Amino acid sequence: MKGVIYTIQSQVRDSERLSLNEFTVQLRERLDQFKIAYTEGIRALKRLRVSTDVWPDQCQRASRALVGIEGALQSISVLLGAANTLPFAVVMLRYDQVVTVNFLLSQLQQLDEELREFQRNCRSGSQRAARQRQSVQRRLSEIIPQIEDAETELLALLDRSRNLDSKEHLRGG
Repeated sequence: MKGVIYTIQSQVRDSERLSLNEFTVQLRERLDQFKIAYTEGIRALKRLRVSTDVWPDQCQRASRALVGIEGALQSISVLLGAANTLPFAVVMLRYDQVVTVNFLLSQLQQLDEELREFQRNCRSGSQRAARQRQSVQRRLSEIIPQIEDAETELLALLDRSRNLDSKEHLRGG
């Protein structure tokens, strides 16, 4: 069986790539936005996670919190996904974070859908509502640590990028 090998050549000139310093500044700004969204939303998410008596407004607050976190993560995903504009040194370092962020985005979207469905039934007292509440709470228990782990991974990428930038400046590059 004959295979065809495709090579992808960057269509971007080096002058259009971000410098390491520019990348670290942009990543830092996006991480700050993420931290703000997470800090503002975590209370609503944790409250919903442990509540046995849930009201529609609690679901709305949790949903807004998820949208804020999703938006901040989407911004990070766009930055990390644009390999043709990233510094060459970062392109190879970012793969784990790209996978983590995109997986987390899909998890948050699924949770938001479940949450919106539960919001319609949360006061009914039915078995269906109880199952939906348990499902949302279980998913929240899984996602909150994943969000915190994603932040840790992204901070590690930021640190590695800063170290590379420092080494580049020492070499005079």
